[in-house]
This record gives sequence, structure tokens and C-alpha cells, in this order.
Amino acid sequence: LQAAAGYQTWFLGKWHLGGEGFWPTDQGFDVNIGGCDRGSSPGGYYGPWKNPNLTAREQGEYLTTRLTDEAVGLVEAAADRTKPFLLYLSYYNVHTPITADTRTIDHFRREAAERFPEPAEPVAEHDARSRSRQDNPDYASMVRAVDLSVGRVLEAVARAGLSDNTVVVFFSDNGGLCTLPNRVGPTCNLPLRSGKGWLYEGGIREPLIIRAPGVTRPG
Repeated sequence: LQAAAGYQTWFLGKWHLGGEGFWPTDQGFDVNIGGCDRGSSPGGYYGPWKNPNLTAREQGEYLTTRLTDEAVGLVEAAADRTKPFLLYLSYYNVHTPITADTRTIDHFRREAAERFPEPAEPVAEHDARSRSRQDNPDYASMVRAVDLSVGRVLEAVARAGLSDNTVVVFFSDNGGLCTLPNRVGPTCNLPLRSGKGWLYEGGIREPLIIRAPGVTRPG
């Protein structure tokens, strides 16, 4: 990509494709912010975490917000306007350990208490159990953190005047974690069956949204 088209290439977030010597900068990216061998955030979601490629700025800093700050900074300040860029932003959200975003958790806990006064029966799946209702407030707050963060990145692209010639691809790497051996997972994929780690549709079907100006159309 760099040699053929002169792209600046930036990686931020979850890498999970090998340890030192196999990090993003060893495999073609110019910049690596937070990518290491771990599939979940080393040291948790709040600073001080233990990521070898991203140090928290302050106690209690939220990792998802920090990755977004870094991405926005690259778009607004570090982007060489004479060269195109590839920004690969791979949030650790939503991944275990499920850790509430303190900014929105109270809202979702109130929502859950009002909408779901009674517990939901799990769905049997072989020797495991699946969550049968989307009712986990901690998980919801983590999804909301991604939603807010993606919005901030898109706003930065717009402020830079790049919306009309920037392709945006949003996707996930698995279906939601729904089914576990000894307890239900934190999310629910119904009407799709089961979830992450299973080959049923709940595990292998993923969100995918593409915005390519002049190519894709809403709906």
C-alpha cells in the first residue's frame, strides 16, 4: 500500500497478531499506538493500564477515549495533506473483561432496571448457555463508548475537509459473546443462534457498514 500509492499508515488499538517483532510497525504500518500481542486490554480499560505501546496519561484514563484522542490527533495534525492515509482503528471494546464506561453506566443501569424487572431465562446450547435478552448495562456502556468515539473520528475527518474522498469501513471481528459453559455471555445475538466462538450465525455474522462517497448509497 505504501509503495504503490504513497499512503501514510497508522494502526491504533488491538493487534493480537504476535509479540514484539511482529507488531504493526514490523508489518508495514508507520505508526503503532496500543497494538501488542494481547487480545484484551493488558491491565484493563482504565489507566494505568499495562500496554507496552501506549502509556496512560493519568490515573483513571479510559482506553477507548485515549485511542480516539490519538486518532483524532493524527487526522487533524499529523496528516500530510499531500499524501493519502490509512487509519486502522481497532478498539479493544467490546471485549472481556466487560468494564463499564463511567460516563454512561448510570444511564444504562436505570434503563435496565426500568425495562427488565425480572431476570430472563437462558437458552440452552449443547453443554453451555446463551443470554436470551440484551440487558447488560455494563456491555451497553462499552458499546456506547465505541459509538461516541466513532462519531468523534468522523467529525475530525469532516473538519479536515476529507469526508468526500475518505472511505470509512466499520466492522467487527466476531459476533457478540453470548454463549459460555458455566454462565451466559454478556450480550445476546437473537434471533441469530449462539455467539462468538461458535460456528452458528450468532458467532460468525458481524456488523459491516461502508461509506464510500460516490459509490455507496444509504439503504
